Amino acid sequence: MRILTPNLKEFARRYLKGDKELIKLWNREVQIPLKTGTLCEIFNLGIRLLGHRFLYDEPTLAQLLRECGFEPKKVSYDYSEQNELRGLDIRSPQTGISIYYDCYKGKKIKRGNDLPFFFHLFRWLKRLLRW
Repeated sequence: MRILTPNLKEFARRYLKGDKELIKLWNREVQIPLKTGTLCEIFNLGIRLLGHRFLYDEPTLAQLLRECGFEPKKVSYDYSEQNELRGLDIRSPQTGISIYYDCYKGKKIKRGNDLPFFFHLFRWLKRLLRW
C-alpha cells in the first residue's frame, strides 16, 4: 500500500521559519483566494482543506501503521521498490509538503480476538477521526 499525506512537521517548520514560498505554493497549486495573504491563514486553511481532520508527522504515522499491522517504509516522491507503487504520487515536493510511505503487510498482531484486520482498521480510523 502507498500512502501520501501532508507532513505536519515540515509544514509547521516552514510556517515558523516565515517561508514566503508557502504563499507562492498556495497561489500556484491550491488557487483558493486568501483574505489576508498571510502564512497564518495558509497554515489554518491548509490543515482544514480537503477534509483533513488530522495531520501527521513521520513518527506518528509510522506508529499508527504498525498498530494496524503494516511495516511502513519511508520513501521519496515517486520512488518505490515495488513497480506497482511507482508513479502514483499526486503531490511532488514542488506541489506539496508531503510524507511518502510504502506499507507492507507486517507480522500478525495479537489482538485478543479473531476479528478481521479491516474491522480493526475501521475502528482505529473511527477513533482517530473523533480525535
